[in-house]
Amino acid sequence: MREAKERMPTMRAFGPLAAGVLLLGIADSMVGSYLVLYASDEVGLSPLQTGIFMSAPPVGSIVVSFRGQED
Repeated sequence: MREAKERMPTMRAFGPLAAGVLLLGIADSMVGSYLVLYASDEVGLSPLQTGIFMSAPPVGSIVVSFRGQED
């Protein structure tokens, strides 16, 4: 019981942090949909170019993740 009371300040921050991560995920999914439309309609990218444009950040984070493990 004593250990739970000592950890309480860190557990209080969990709710706002979880809500922030949830809202960030929702915002990211909404922006991603419109970013595809913008890239193809307004900028005039082909489907292949749009796919590469949308795949670059996830692929980049995978590469950075693996590079970090080598060190």
